[in-house]
Amino acid sequence: MNTRISQLFGVGLDVEIARINMRLVMIIQKRNDGLSLRNLLHICRTCDANNSGSLDRENFEKALKKYK
Repeated sequence: MNTRISQLFGVGLDVEIARINMRLVMIIQKRNDGLSLRNLLHICRTCDANNSGSLDRENFEKALKKYK
């Protein structure tokens, strides 16, 4: 889905988050190696530099790049 920001004007942020979440779920399911979600969790944990249990945007992007 190629959606421009201008197309989302007036649409709630929760709708955009749901769309991004669905896209991420579809990418994980497409890998179909049985361990994809576990591998993604491991990569995200290694990218969490301060062990806070959450990632900022740039660390999340790094984790997704490593996952690919």
